[in-house]
Amino acid sequence: MLRFENKVVSREECPVKLGPIEWENSLRYTQNVLLQDLDFINCEFIGAGLATYGEPVNRSTARNIRMKNCVMNSFFGNGAIFDDVTIDGLRTRGAPVILFGSVLRHVVLTGKCGRFLFNRNISHDDKRRNAAFDAANVAFYEQVDWALDISTVKASVLEIRGSIPSRLIRRNPEEHFIMTRAVAQASEWKRYEPFSSFDISISTFLKSGADDNLFVAERQSRIFKQKIEYYHRMKAAGLVT
Repeated sequence: MLRFENKVVSREECPVKLGPIEWENSLRYTQNVLLQDLDFINCEFIGAGLATYGEPVNRSTARNIRMKNCVMNSFFGNGAIFDDVTIDGLRTRGAPVILFGSVLRHVVLTGKCGRFLFNRNISHDDKRRNAAFDAANVAFYEQVDWALDISTVKASVLEIRGSIPSRLIRRNPEEHFIMTRAVAQASEWKRYEPFSSFDISISTFLKSGADDNLFVAERQSRIFKQKIEYYHRMKAAGLVT
């Protein structure tokens, strides 16, 4: 385990295993990499990311990574695998941690954290690529006992847009709530005085194609009280679990 402490870290400082030459394509095969066995304490990251170019077989991977009390200025994970990763306290500046079309196995978010966005589709406009990664992600999760543990995290924003099967998320049922597609489509949730942005969250969920979605009342959110009261009204009505 290579340890970094109290410093600004660039990816170039971390040992990177490049993808095999057979993965080479017009978008530089060297971006399909493996990062593993890294421990970061009180570190700051600038312009970090983990991209996957080409097909799902070429995925970049982050494995056995530990981060404690770090700062992330921006991070974009595109179609990557995050395996055995623990983040204990993370400030996010400028932009949230964004994971598009990525998959997780044994990822833990805990402590006081900033903003996270998990999106199902890897691309905004490439339907073929989205379908390929979606099929690969379904197959990946069939072999996973649990994907993400958010049961103790205190985040300012945590959006999971149909990207992780709810059954594979370890959660706090008092602050994290699962809604099915049928309930979202029936629109009964509108009767319980939703907070202003909830209709956008529902629309994003339905567009994702997922069968269900986990919604979070983030403890660090400025409208935490409003969110938690709304979700519990819906829970009492049987619209979420």
